[in-house]
Amino acid sequence: MIRLWKRIRNTEKLIKKFNQNSLKKVTFVIDKNYKGVAETDNGIIKFNPEWFAKNPEDLDVITHELMHIVQNYKDEKIPGWLTEGVADYVRATEGVNNEKAGWKLYDLKPGNNFDNSYRITA
Repeated sequence: MIRLWKRIRNTEKLIKKFNQNSLKKVTFVIDKNYKGVAETDNGIIKFNPEWFAKNPEDLDVITHELMHIVQNYKDEKIPGWLTEGVADYVRATEGVNNEKAGWKLYDLKPGNNFDNSYRITA
């Protein structure tokens, strides 16, 4: 629980570094009926508890989702690949537990493209 609290407190750092006009209130929802890993919408981050049961060290899923709140693109026409790539880049550079969780950016390979999304875009 302490590690989770430290992760949440790091939100202030992300806001200061990337977008001082970001939402300041975040609501975390643990939803046993949600089948993805996590999703963010309008200041609400929904998590699948099964993911954390199977991947207890993957705290930086929170970093990724918090970055979506900090991005705060609203109704702008930002491509999904860019949104996810930026969030994974911030997870890679600002994350606190990626190595222990076994998460890292992919090595680039022929055929990778900047708009492949997530880790490749990052």
